[in-house]
Amino acid sequence: MGVKLSKFIIAFVLSSQFCGIAFAADQPSQTTGRLVLIVTLGDIDNTPANHVIIQVYGEGSDHVWGHAISMQRSKDGQYEATLGPGKYDVFLSQSGSVPRCRRVAIRPGLSTYWTVKLEIDDIYTHGEVF
Repeated sequence: MGVKLSKFIIAFVLSSQFCGIAFAADQPSQTTGRLVLIVTLGDIDNTPANHVIIQVYGEGSDHVWGHAISMQRSKDGQYEATLGPGKYDVFLSQSGSVPRCRRVAIRPGLSTYWTVKLEIDDIYTHGEVF
């Protein structure tokens, strides 16, 4: 009985290690954090917004203020960046929508989420020409 229990414990530990590797790939490290933006259009269906311009400026430990950080689209309507701990200003815009801005705090080992539902910009809907 002791041999069976030992084999079970070894199998459990090994499988836990492999599962941990698979799950850890999606988590921020203990020295960085992750910023995740979920952006939808201002429609009734909450359609994911895929052509969004996002600029992140901050004073994180690994970043110089004044240089924009780019965010990568990870799936439809979702954008992600790994950042050093600190405060960041996030600006986002899409043609036809009101620009949005928010200050976020990034903490080591954690993910910070901002869910944005874009609003239609009246300047575009009235067809004004400049």
